[in-house]
Amino acid sequence: MTKTDRSESSNGSKLGSILVVEAVARKMDVEPYQLQPPLYDVMDPEILDRLRRDASHGDANVTVSFTYCGFDIVVPSDGEISVE
Repeated sequence: MTKTDRSESSNGSKLGSILVVEAVARKMDVEPYQLQPPLYDVMDPEILDRLRRDASHGDANVTVSFTYCGFDIVVPSDGEISVE
């Protein structure tokens, strides 16, 4: 039995929640575990994960926008995550 890396979806791409946390951490020049508050206090990580996962199956284009750690985050189902 092999272990599953929970940072990746079943198709091998990184989960939306992981991409957001990594992008914000890079902008703040900190490690992802140092972000406060945790992402799950601001946004349900499963929403971001499903958004990216469902896009890989050809579902409708959807964009989620929210503020996290002082940054405006835009997560489109079919493109690059924006952290401004």
